[in-house]
Amino acid sequence: MPATDTERRPAAPPAGSRDLSLYRRRAVRILLQVLLVVAALLALYPLIFMVSGSFKRVSELTSLPPTLIPRAFDPGGYEQLATTGFPRWFANSIFVTVLRVSLTILVSSMAAFAFAVYRFPFRRTLFIIVVGSLLLPFEVLYLPLLSLMIDLDWMNTYQALILPFVASGFSVFVIHQYMVSLPSELIQAARVDGASEWRIYWNVAMPLARPILGAISVILFIQTWNSFFWPLIVLQDTDLFVLPVGLTALLARVFHEQDMWTAVLAGSTLMTIPMVIVFLVMQRQLVAGLTEGFKA
Repeated sequence: MPATDTERRPAAPPAGSRDLSLYRRRAVRILLQVLLVVAALLALYPLIFMVSGSFKRVSELTSLPPTLIPRAFDPGGYEQLATTGFPRWFANSIFVTVLRVSLTILVSSMAAFAFAVYRFPFRRTLFIIVVGSLLLPFEVLYLPLLSLMIDLDWMNTYQALILPFVASGFSVFVIHQYMVSLPSELIQAARVDGASEWRIYWNVAMPLARPILGAISVILFIQTWNSFFWPLIVLQDTDLFVLPVGLTALLARVFHEQDMWTAVLAGSTLMTIPMVIVFLVMQRQLVAGLTEGFKA
């Protein structure tokens, strides 16, 4: 005897069990949200303490237990910071970062365009060498680079901070992964119209690769802005210091001048602001550019 529709259909769970399952899912969701909020607060606590500490007096800053909110806002750390070399270091960091990022984007995009569009001897071998350079840690490279800077008489100069890093294997690889997916019909049509190879690169490939260029610019900006080890090696003149080296020099004065603590925290706060602004402004380009680039 064939089974009826009622017999074939599985029995619905009782209403009480459905409500219990719904409550459990809601409880798990709420618990996860609470854990994420706690993790975010733990991650942000050093940043919050740094900003609040820059407005404290030294006596309050060194008191136990530490206070998160200043009892009285005191901008003395920022006033003291203005009497040091911080303004010059800030300008140096902006100059070095902007020039280094701009040149790296230009050189890397040209190399990526050549690897993606042209067919020439040993193209694959050269590209493998470029990708292989990503495997070399900087600790392996800094001694040959330092020797080269000495031979070129570039020690204690801006070019020592910029030019050795203009050819970036990482940037070439990521931009290439994006440019290789560009429609070849557009390039062929531009050539038929009489456009030069430079014009094809500048007016066709570069506008289409804008998302990945924005993403790489953010990464290079943060990397250059935070660079400490290499500037510490090649710079001796305090007027040429960038922010990480300059703030470290200020931190060394803390052992002799206790009131420098608030100035160091004020400098760290001001140093963080450009990175936060760049990340917030370019956040969508960063995510979209890297996602589309690695998809390609």
